[in-house]
Amino acid sequence: MPAHQIEFEAMFDKAIQNYKGKHSITVTNREIRDQINSKIRQKLAIQHITNSRFRKNPQEITKVLNYYIGFMKLPKGLQDEIVWKTVNKAIQTTLLLLPEKPKNIPEKVRELLPFEIPIKNKSNLRSLLAALRKVYTFAQLPDEYFTELEPLPDNPWELREEVKGLFSIIDRKDLRKVYGYKQRLAEHYKWEEDLLESYFSLPKKKYHYH
Repeated sequence: MPAHQIEFEAMFDKAIQNYKGKHSITVTNREIRDQINSKIRQKLAIQHITNSRFRKNPQEITKVLNYYIGFMKLPKGLQDEIVWKTVNKAIQTTLLLLPEKPKNIPEKVRELLPFEIPIKNKSNLRSLLAALRKVYTFAQLPDEYFTELEPLPDNPWELREEVKGLFSIIDRKDLRKVYGYKQRLAEHYKWEEDLLESYFSLPKKKYHYH
């Protein structure tokens, strides 16, 4: 028999004996034993939950709570969607209001963020939002959380020194690097859709005829 089951049985037997002594009886019926069994399960579950340190992860917390609801043999109506909504509501009450300006975010919180703020590359926005929402509550980020970028120059020779050497692309082998290059460009510039043709100086494909 597993150790936790042995512990449970010992607690159950002790509780039965205490009940008999308190009520001066020698035999308990099934209803009483079921009530005692339920109380012990509730006590063990509550002890474990209160002694655990949960991350602010609603999926994780809901999974644990649903397990203990089953362990305590509570009504099925308490599970799933009701628990999920309750957990999310509880987490929201622990969150702080997002400061209006990113400079007011404490350094210890900044160290947890995957990217610096104000944010330059909006492709990093999703992961940054996820990190911020572990600490703060907000509907959307204020404009102050974004760096205003200048338009991408028409001519790659006008790029900033940090990225000027990336373009133009003259070798087809380097086309596989374009995604990474665009990520670096996005830290300094904004543009719509694809890069301009001026950023590519590829030789024409050679066709061999037989």
